[in-house]
Amino acid sequence: MYPPSTDHGIAYLYCNYKENGQAALNLMSSLLKQLIHRRPNLPQSLEEVYSEHRSKQTRPNLSEYLTLFQNEIRQLRRTFIVIGALDECSEADYTRQKLS
Repeated sequence: MYPPSTDHGIAYLYCNYKENGQAALNLMSSLLKQLIHRRPNLPQSLEEVYSEHRSKQTRPNLSEYLTLFQNEIRQLRRTFIVIGALDECSEADYTRQKLS
């Protein structure tokens, strides 16, 4: 096994039509978590969003997750995102379109 690279990011999802909770918000949260997991410290922008929502006892919305995700990708030289079985994601809430 190779040591984790600090300038490359890898994140993946596998959609399953039988599973509940595969909304775009949850899936984007998972991708972001995988990308920041390689870092020794959390990005300042993530800490700020976390603090804001913790005080209000809320969760970031999809737009906030997307912004954090894009910020994280900009910090990397190369990023690989793999989404398996995207056709299995729900169409009811446009999850498939949001992740495409």
